[in-house]
Amino acid sequence: MSLFGNSNEVVINVDGGYAPSSFKLKAGKPAKVTFKRTSDKGCTQQVIFNGETRDLPLNTPVSFEFVPEAGEHQFTCGMQMVKGSYTVK
Repeated sequence: MSLFGNSNEVVINVDGGYAPSSFKLKAGKPAKVTFKRTSDKGCTQQVIFNGETRDLPLNTPVSFEFVPEAGEHQFTCGMQMVKGSYTVK
C-alpha cells in the first residue's frame, strides 16, 4: 500500500506487473495516479484505469487526475490479465 505523505498521489512502476499492485486513496480529495512502464515484459503496454484505456510508452509517466469515490476499484492491463486495485475511504 502506498500513499506518499498526506497527499493523494501514487506512482506505480509497471514492470510486467504493478508495484504497488494495491494502494489507498482518500475519498473526495483530488488524486493523481501515475503509471511508469520500465520494461517490455508481459502485456502491460496499456492500462485500463477508471474505465479509461491509455497507452503506456516506455519510461514515460502517464497520469490520471480525478476525485476518488469511496469503494474498491480495479485496474488492469489492456488485455485484462494483469490486475491491480485501490481502496478509497
